[in-house]
Amino acid sequence: MLPTFNHTASLPDFSQAVKRFRRLDAFLRKGEFILGRFPEGPRDVNWVTTKLKMMIMIDQACRTFYSASNPAHKKEFFYHIFIQKWGSDHENTRGLKEILRFHDWITIPVFGRKLNDIALTIIIHADHDKEFQKEILQKLEKHYRSPDISATDGYAHLHDRTCIAYTPDGILDSRKSRPQRYATQGRIMESGLWQPFETENFKNIEQTRKATGMKLSFLEYFRIINGNNNLTMKDVSPVTWPQHHLPTYQPVMK
Repeated sequence: MLPTFNHTASLPDFSQAVKRFRRLDAFLRKGEFILGRFPEGPRDVNWVTTKLKMMIMIDQACRTFYSASNPAHKKEFFYHIFIQKWGSDHENTRGLKEILRFHDWITIPVFGRKLNDIALTIIIHADHDKEFQKEILQKLEKHYRSPDISATDGYAHLHDRTCIAYTPDGILDSRKSRPQRYATQGRIMESGLWQPFETENFKNIEQTRKATGMKLSFLEYFRIINGNNNLTMKDVSPVTWPQHHLPTYQPVMK
């Protein structure tokens, strides 16, 4: 049973949120039951499949509800109801590390494309563990184009993510960040537009993305994130390092 939340009157979307959390809670409890059927744990492909599906549900729920919930109750809603019960990015990172002790990678022939993508998403969100991100980046560097991995976009996002530094309390640290390569990371500026963080050789960004095999051009990516198909490259104004501390930006998750 989910813990009790006492401020229902002041949170208009609370009843809908609770219904969704209860469905998610039921899914995760069922997942825990299924995991118990595989005594070999992370060595077993079926165990890994179930565990990764649980991890991505947690990952996406945190981001969806953090974006949608009443700001006045975000901390209590998340940390008292969800995070304490099922964990967070830290728990997901620990879980993936345990899986990768027994499997070199979540390859497509063994686990399928969906689980391959899930593993990449978990790593991309492991900003608290930059060494782990860099370790996986090195592992993927030579093989991200291979049919066993096929992770051109994931590789690009992970590369850029390793360029962004954070303080211990999770605030983006622009003074320690360095230029990214593929312009996948950014934040919403005062203009209301999402803008990419500083990017090396940005004037040739379309060629850089194309050479890596990314599915979207930068302009297509920029339009999708901002929800405006009328934007042009003239609307792009990359954030330049170093600047003052900027609040962490949670990008729209696919």
